Amino acid sequence: GRDEAVRYEPLQEGMNSLAFKRIGKVEWDKYLYSVILVPGFGPEQEGVALDPIAARRCDSAAKKYISGVAPFIVVSGGHVHPNKTSYCEAVEMKKYLVTVLKIPDNAVLIEPYARHTTTNLRNLNRMIFDFKIPEKKKVIIVTDESQSRYILGNMAKTAIRDLGYLPYENLIKISETESTYLPNKLSLQANPFDTLDP
Repeated sequence: GRDEAVRYEPLQEGMNSLAFKRIGKVEWDKYLYSVILVPGFGPEQEGVALDPIAARRCDSAAKKYISGVAPFIVVSGGHVHPNKTSYCEAVEMKKYLVTVLKIPDNAVLIEPYARHTTTNLRNLNRMIFDFKIPEKKKVIIVTDESQSRYILGNMAKTAIRDLGYLPYENLIKISETESTYLPNKLSLQANPFDTLDP
């Protein structure tokens, strides 16, 4: 009875339709990065739509977007916390970016399936390849210090354990809250052991 792994298909439509239509018109050479990735953070409290930590990550990403380094923000996170929640991290983060922070709707893409930091990256990579976003242009991850340390540290072990590969190449620390990487095409592999991730 759980359809979280397909609920938002096709991803080119729905909340992504305006941004997806804009992808083919972007002059990519004007930008340092392809997208700004914001990993989600799900609230543990029942009935809370957006965790304050996720909102702060969005605040940082909005500043980065306004600085002009990338044409899109991608918010990533599924229906994770609490168990069987009706709230999707990516959906709630996009609502916050567009309605509160006034980032244009056509500049924010949702990746509504990820359930862990490793799948934040993997699922974004799939969107990059599927949506014809330049794969040779780096992604910048904007988050908080704690998750950034994890991304640059123990995430590699988790990715090998859970995915069997690293979903990134050339992972580089930019600041205490930012890192960059290039997508790994191995991300296109389906994972038959994880029924809640696509």
